[in-house]
This record gives sequence, structure tokens and C-alpha cells, in this order.
Amino acid sequence: MLKMLKADFYRIIKSKMLLILFIVNLCLVFSWHLLFPDHYSEYYGSLYRTMYSQTNMQIWIWIFIVPFAAKDLSSKYFKNLCPSYSQADRLFYILSKLIYIFAFCLLYALARLAVNAVIGYAYNRDNFVIYDPERDDFTVGRFYLMYAAYTLNGVAAGTLTLFLCNLFGREYVVLAVLLAYMYFFSTAFYGIINDIVQNAFDPDFEIEFYTVYGQGRMSGQSMEDEKYLTMLFVSLGYTALFTLLSWLAFRRRSC
Repeated sequence: MLKMLKADFYRIIKSKMLLILFIVNLCLVFSWHLLFPDHYSEYYGSLYRTMYSQTNMQIWIWIFIVPFAAKDLSSKYFKNLCPSYSQADRLFYILSKLIYIFAFCLLYALARLAVNAVIGYAYNRDNFVIYDPERDDFTVGRFYLMYAAYTLNGVAAGTLTLFLCNLFGREYVVLAVLLAYMYFFSTAFYGIINDIVQNAFDPDFEIEFYTVYGQGRMSGQSMEDEKYLTMLFVSLGYTALFTLLSWLAFRRRSC
């Protein structure tokens, strides 16, 4: 597995596509501040408060995972190595992809935090603070719990994407299907389920908390710690489930 990880991260460094996508994403983070500079005014206050209004941007991290994490499955690289892979090698292959997905999501989360800090200081250097205990209506612990929940949601989305790529073998087909689902079908799908369950059982039920892509769409500004813990453990469960399913699909995959 160590050799596979070395190969993956070597290709990360050499991958112009991944670098371009990452730069594009950081540009989107910058553009958010250019469009909404008031979020760095004295009224909004701290860095953490500003980031509270951006949490659902984490949902799109899987878009940057797809072109690289599953590229092997449709390339000559995989076809050349597949005949020599034992079942143990196939398990290590999936685990190496899981580590890659986690590392990329963590890097993305740290990069967003750094970008927000730099821009926040540039906009409001005289009044810039990371956290304002007198004005922020949340604790530092809640902020990091929220940030961890959304980051792990990105990991869960990445492992789900990896599983779908193992099934279909074409990463860009999976990408197109997921984009169509999220843009045109997911809102109606979540709304129908919520209406049924809320009318019949629980008026406070929200299916978004229990689905991978639904979590990423939730706004963190009004949620309690229990909601973040729910998101975190659901994401961990989905990550374990889809990693297992990816391995099962991969071990049965022919060259």
C-alpha cells in the first residue's frame, strides 16, 4: 500500500489537471469574498463567523476528487497493472485511494481556512479577529466540530464517488450523473421525503442530515452541536460503507 500511496501522491504532483482544478476552487473561494465584501466588515466580526456562511461549499470537493482518484480505472495504467494484482493488492489499492481522498479533503479544508484568514485580514486589518467571544453566538469548539463534520462529509462523498466509478468504470460519466442529480433532482427528492416523514411521524425530520450530498447542502449557521455530531458520525459510517463496497466491486472487477 505504501508503494501505491507514493505512486498516487507522485501523480498528484505531476497532475496538471488536479492542480488546475484546485486553483479554480481557490479562485471560487476568493470570488465569494469579492462578491460579498461586507462579510469582513466590523458588523460581521470574526474569521470564524465569516466561514460559518460558507460551510456548504464543502459539498463540491468530490468534483475535484473524481478526475484523479478514479482515473486509473479507465486508463491504460490500470489495465497494465490489473493482471498482477492479488486480492491483497486490490484491498491496498482501495485503502490508498481512501487515504488520498482524506488527505485531499483535509488539504482543501486547511487551504480554505488560510485563504479566508488572509483575505479577512486584508479587508479589515484594523478590526480583524479570528474569534470574538462577545459577538459570536457559537463556541470555538462548535466551529471546529462543524468544520470537521463538513470535511468528513467531503470524504464520504469522495468514497461514494469512488464506489460508483468502480461500478461504471468511467469517471466522467459518474461526474455527469452526479451533477445532473444535484442540480435537477436532489431538491425535489429531499422535499418529497421530508414532506412524507414530517406529516406522518416527525415534524422536525430532515433527510438531508442522513444522506451524503444532502449534508453538504445544509447551512451550518443555525445548527446545534447534536446536528454536527449526527453529520460527523453519518459521514464516518458512509465512508466505511462505501470503502467496503468499493473494495468488493474492485475485487470482482475484470481487467
